[in-house]
Parts: sequence; structure tokens; C-alpha cells
Amino acid sequence: MRQYIHTHWAIAIILCFFPVALWALLQLQPTFDDWTYLTTPYTGKLSEVIFPAGVYWRPFDGLIGYVLGFNYHLFPALNHLIVLLGHTLAAVCVFLLCQKLKFKAASTNIATLFFYLAPGMLGTVLDIDSINQTYSALWGLIGLLLFLRYQGSVRIACYVVCCYFAVLSKENGILWFAIIPLFAWGINRLSMRCLWQFAGLAFGCILLYGIARLSLPNSGMYVNNEYYSFALAVKIKNIAKFVAVTCVPTDYVGLMHRSPIGIAGAVLTFFMAMPFYLSLFASKVRYWRERTFWMFLFYIFLGASIHLATIFTVMHAYASLGLEALLVAYLLDKQTVSKRIIGFTLLYMVSAFMIATSHWDAARAAGQLAQRMGENTLRVLKNPVDSVYSIMLEDTVIHYSSFLVPPAKAFGWGRAAIHASKYRWPKEWKDTLIQRDNKAAIPRLVKLAHQKGYRCVMVYDGERMKVVSR
Repeated sequence: MRQYIHTHWAIAIILCFFPVALWALLQLQPTFDDWTYLTTPYTGKLSEVIFPAGVYWRPFDGLIGYVLGFNYHLFPALNHLIVLLGHTLAAVCVFLLCQKLKFKAASTNIATLFFYLAPGMLGTVLDIDSINQTYSALWGLIGLLLFLRYQGSVRIACYVVCCYFAVLSKENGILWFAIIPLFAWGINRLSMRCLWQFAGLAFGCILLYGIARLSLPNSGMYVNNEYYSFALAVKIKNIAKFVAVTCVPTDYVGLMHRSPIGIAGAVLTFFMAMPFYLSLFASKVRYWRERTFWMFLFYIFLGASIHLATIFTVMHAYASLGLEALLVAYLLDKQTVSKRIIGFTLLYMVSAFMIATSHWDAARAAGQLAQRMGENTLRVLKNPVDSVYSIMLEDTVIHYSSFLVPPAKAFGWGRAAIHASKYRWPKEWKDTLIQRDNKAAIPRLVKLAHQKGYRCVMVYDGERMKVVSR
């Protein structure tokens, strides 16, 4: 047992930490776009959420929302449990992949713990609507592990099944059809001839997926126009954010607060974490000449390429975090894990924990804000109503994912109030956001809402709210 722990200490730490991590996640309540995804309580027909909706087809998300519809008390606790379980299993996959690649025990354990704690996971693990991102990455890692472990028809079956599960979890999972065989080829586990065969198989699988999507009913869904922006500045910004989240570990919450304490925390965590990165990359420049190193970098960017080409947020860094962890293991394996490396690793882990704590506290505050607004709305309304029209005054304030969320967006377009009413009322909630300098439009909007038959019209200014009569 002692020998097992000596070679698997990262897994032991992760499993021991699981109850603490779950307790911390259960403190987080929904906010912002957590309210609008399929993984919220849904009481309609199952067919409406497991079939394609616009450009999305995420049947697993729809199934979870359908289950939550039977017992809304499980939301968001069930979401947190599923996400944490997926992240933990992904860490185990990283560990097993490192073993399969015959990396040393120290390299394997450090890379596994890196994956589990890296700031790049925060936008996913601390989120409520991120089940799709978590399991898209998990199924890809499982597929890669089984692809390297098996041969022949078993390998093909595992490859196809895992990639389909990845893409049905989230659309970016389609990239695993390319990443898995390319990864095996890059480490000389697959010949060029076999690579082309798998390319043909991948093309056929993707074609069948496309045919299935076009053949099934499509309910349609609003799509953010940012996804269709082809501006070069947007793409450069996406790449910059990706590099920052994955390679520049710091407390971005503290940095965006712009307070002396927040900036000091950001600077401290940055300088604590960077020696670890520098010891891997900058101190061993000769490894940059190796083909394998550049192949790993290619896999990492390929894993995030769909997000880089459309829209990139902190959640999307998770898509290639497992591949980044394998690169860390590869570079560590190239050198002796000395006391200096161990010291840098400990500094990095402490920094990552500090960053995670800061982001967790911000996410908790954002969820509490949404919860307060929902409960206070019911107090102001006093009696149940069938339909509500709300007008939110929006300020130009800092908004950072689900961590720093202004009241107008934390309220979730009225969903926070519906959640507070235990999904009993109102049946319809229409929300309009207007800039503060456009307050003169409020009387016109109120009159229009009453004309359309809304039973109640409310105006929100931050957390302050009031009912506006005819």
C-alpha cells in the first residue's frame, strides 16, 4: 500500500480532497447564463431538449435538465456533483495516459495534479452549466487512452464511440476525431498509412453525424452573433485570452477588481507560479527543436481551435487542458525532478490554490447576488402573477465570466425569480436591458408592456427594484 501511494500520490491527494471540493462547489448558486442552458430544471417534453436546437445538439445536457425538472431541489447540487466527478475522472485519465506513455512516476503525478488544480479549469469546474465542456474533454481523453491501449477492431470501436460521446456532449468534441489518431501518429504509435485510414473513418463518422443532425427535428435557438464574427482583431483577442488563461497563471479576479489588495494578489500568484513554467519551457530551449514538443503544442491549439475561431471564454480553456498536462509530463520527463523542480511545483500548487480560492469566492458572491435578487423580487411582487416584464438598467461595469457579474446579468433575465418561486410562477418573464443614459425610454417601455398584456412591469436599478403601475 505504501508503495502504491508513493507512485500514485497525486490520485491519493485528489480523492482525499474530493469531499472538500464538493462542499465548496455546493456553496455556489446559479448566476448569469447558468440560468439559460439545458442543464436547468425543465418540465416540458423530453424530445424538445434531446434533439438539435439551432446549431446545438447536446442530448446529455437536455437529459440532465429533464431529470432536474422532476425535482428542482437537485439544482444546482447535481450539476456540481456531475462536473466534479467528470473533472476527477479526467485527472485519472491524465494519470493513466502518462503511465501509458511511460513517463516517470514523479512526472506523471505532477502533471496529474497540474491538470486538477491549473487555473485553466476554473471556468469549467466552478461553473454550473459546464457539464458539456467537462464531459466533452473527458470522453476525448478516454478515447485517446483506449486508442493507445488497444489494437484492431476494439481500438476502432472505442475511437468511434468515445468521439461520438464527446461531440454529443459538446460540439467541440468533434475535434477528437482528428486529435486522437494525430496524437498516436505523433508519438510513433500509428503509421502514416493507418493515419490516413483513420482520417477516412473520421470523415465518414462526421458525415453520419451531420446527416443525423439534419434529419432530426430542430427546435431552433438564439445564437450569439459574436460566434459569427470574422474580424481579425477578435481572433487575435481569442488567442491572447487562450494563452493568458493557460500559460499566465494569476488571480484575474483580483486584477479586475483593480484594488490594491487585488492587484497585489495577482502579482503574488503570478510570481509564485511562473518559476514552474520557466523551469519547463525557458530553461530547456533545446527541447524546442524536437518534433514531439511541437506536436504537443499543435494538439493543444487544435483542441481549442473551434473556440479560437468563434468565441473564447475562460471555460473554453478546459478543452485542451488535458493535452497541456501531457506536455507538462513530457517536459518533466526530459529532466531530473530535482529538489528545485519540486520546490517550483509546490509554489505553483500554492499559487493555483490561492487563485482558485479567489475565483470561488467571487463565484459565490455572484450566485448570492442572483439569489438575493430573486427572493427580493418575490417580496416586492407579494402575490403570484402569470407574466412579468422587467426593465433592467445596465451600467458599464466589469464583467468576468461567472465570477464578476453585474446585477442586471446575475438576475438571469428573470430566471432567478422563477427559481426562487420554486418554478411555480410566473409562467412568462420578458426582460429588457437598457443603458443608464437611456432612462428616458422607461415610460415608453412600461406602456408597451402593459399594452401587450403583461400583468406586472418591474424596473430594476442594480439590486433596487419596484413595480410600475399603469
